[in-house]
Amino acid sequence: MAARTFTSAGVNNLWSNAANWDTAPVDNDSVTIPANQTCIFDIDTSSGATWPNGIAGITVTGTLSVSTTTSSYMKMKAATTISGAGTFNVGTSGAGAIPFAVKFTLTGGSGWYVQGSGGLTMGVYGAEPTYTYAKLSGAESAGATRLEIDTDLTGDIWANADSIRINNVNKTQQTELRTIGAITSTYIDITAGLTASKLIDSYVVLITRNVAITGLGANVLQNFTSGKLVVASGSLTSDNKNYLQTCTDVAITGGVFSGNSYPIYSCISPTIAGGVFCGNTIVLQACISPIFTGGIFIGNVYTINSCNSVTISGGIFGGCDQDIGSSSGNITGGIFSGIGIAIIQSSFAITGATFTNNTYDIRQTQLTAFNQTFTSPVENSLYTQLSRNTYSESINHNGTAGAFKSWTRGGITTSVATPVPTGFTRSYQLAPENATVEGFFNRRVNVPAGKTITLTLHLRKNASMTYLPRVWVHKLGTEPFTTSGDILHTFTMTNANDTWETDTYTYTNTADYDIELNCRFVAMNATGYVYGQVLDSLGGGVSRSRILGGM
Repeated sequence: MAARTFTSAGVNNLWSNAANWDTAPVDNDSVTIPANQTCIFDIDTSSGATWPNGIAGITVTGTLSVSTTTSSYMKMKAATTISGAGTFNVGTSGAGAIPFAVKFTLTGGSGWYVQGSGGLTMGVYGAEPTYTYAKLSGAESAGATRLEIDTDLTGDIWANADSIRINNVNKTQQTELRTIGAITSTYIDITAGLTASKLIDSYVVLITRNVAITGLGANVLQNFTSGKLVVASGSLTSDNKNYLQTCTDVAITGGVFSGNSYPIYSCISPTIAGGVFCGNTIVLQACISPIFTGGIFIGNVYTINSCNSVTISGGIFGGCDQDIGSSSGNITGGIFSGIGIAIIQSSFAITGATFTNNTYDIRQTQLTAFNQTFTSPVENSLYTQLSRNTYSESINHNGTAGAFKSWTRGGITTSVATPVPTGFTRSYQLAPENATVEGFFNRRVNVPAGKTITLTLHLRKNASMTYLPRVWVHKLGTEPFTTSGDILHTFTMTNANDTWETDTYTYTNTADYDIELNCRFVAMNATGYVYGQVLDSLGGGVSRSRILGGM
């Protein structure tokens, strides 16, 4: 094995041009691209006769670019890397992308990978199809070899012998890898029949691309630093390994990730604006601050698991057992459809998402929702398995102005038009359902700096209760279940039924900043209803309601 260094001082010199090397690289050679030099890779190393092992590592200090005019195949020797502080261009953005007529494959023996920790910059730009997927226009039975589709793909880059994945939308992961035998404007023939039946609207995803980067025995793209990795195209697969691992600020705008364990693992601030992820185990695992503005996530076991500060404003999510689990963040868009459980054991603020045809939209999850519609038969399943003080609420519930719903371990609260205290058009009806765990709902009130506020608290119940309903007033951010000293004021009603009882509490904010008070309405019983409302009035005769949804 020899170490070969690119020796020409020029740029845009070809790997295949032996004059640019002291000796042209051969099998088992390691290669260095020095600073201020550019090498264009344009050869085929796929032959087992002349390249039985592959290139024994590439150090890129200058620039290594894949040819955009000649098809090429880069085979890395087992347990070697592409690394360095330079630039590795698998195409460039815009006109520099590798055109469809040119093919490039990067693969190797077991354990090869691309190492970004030294500051390597890498971009992957190839030809993307106009349609990354089509949907089945009707259900298909097991054994079917013809797939009726809803999209005319004949003018696109889909072709005979290409690989596709058929991803069912039956609320679990059911995905099958097949080869196109023939394609027309209305159907795709596959060379082997379906193992299992597929529902109408199941996704048929194109896996083949003119750029393919295939890992074997190792995580493929590792340790890229901030802003150094862009994936805009390519067929990005491995033998069930992680594809991107421990990368920061990676940008994904295209390509198809398939057959991986975790396509994106332990990454910081990955941004996903496009691309297709199907046939993987978990798309994002143990990531921090991922951002989704687009992308197709279909036919995976999970999309997101154990991730913090997730932001989702777009994308299509479906055809999986569970989509988001053990994670937290904000959802302002995106379509979640055909999922067993869309969000489970997580904490999210949600507005603007679309939930359709899921067994459970939300399960065992803390949520804050605004103007959000839920469509599953049970809107928030297993809320009774959460902690005593976990609180979830939906404001303008199911898209209805003023409607309110909240969930606690001890019961559910909804806004109702009757009964109401004098002067109000709605109250909040708590249906306690546990004789040993409190149910509650919260109403928040802002007290400006230097102001005095009087709270008028209203309570009512319709059944005899051993634990009498009450209101605790405390500062927002304190937890009266944990520390009783956090309670500033308690109003406990009598055991009378079907009558409103009223109490007042005055609070002066002596601080030079606003303080948020919370009125927690609490009940504990297996049956019956408790109703509550609150009105606040500031000193100086100014009165206003601070109740979300109005009076």
